[in-house]
Amino acid sequence: MRYLFLAVAMTAASGGAAAQPLTQQEALNEISSESTECFAYYSIANGCMFKIATEEQKRVLQSTSDRASQLSVTFGKATGVSDETLLARTRIALRSMLDMTSKSCLNVAIILEKYAAKCKALLEAPERRLQSLMMNGVESAE
Repeated sequence: MRYLFLAVAMTAASGGAAAQPLTQQEALNEISSESTECFAYYSIANGCMFKIATEEQKRVLQSTSDRASQLSVTFGKATGVSDETLLARTRIALRSMLDMTSKSCLNVAIILEKYAAKCKALLEAPERRLQSLMMNGVESAE
């Protein structure tokens, strides 16, 4: 019982700690990871919307997905991340989101709620996200 109390107390004490600013290298790697999540999000959204979207909507979704992929690779390569790692991140993100939605487009709102705003912000201003990570750390996006 004493150990359980100690574990809970340590968790509570560390939970209030502020996120640590990231180095530029760490921040670039984080943006690469976040961009990979956005690529997975837009890819799934694109797949779910394919039958009902207009040609213009399809073009925008594809363009946005491509932009997220480009950012993931560009920032990943800048930090020395291998192609294998980039592909593994993509597979992990896709699997995670497909699990969240139970592989059904009927449940796509689950990932929409979690990723839409933060992916939009990241793709519109990655430099703003970079500065935020370097000043405030990872929790600044949540």
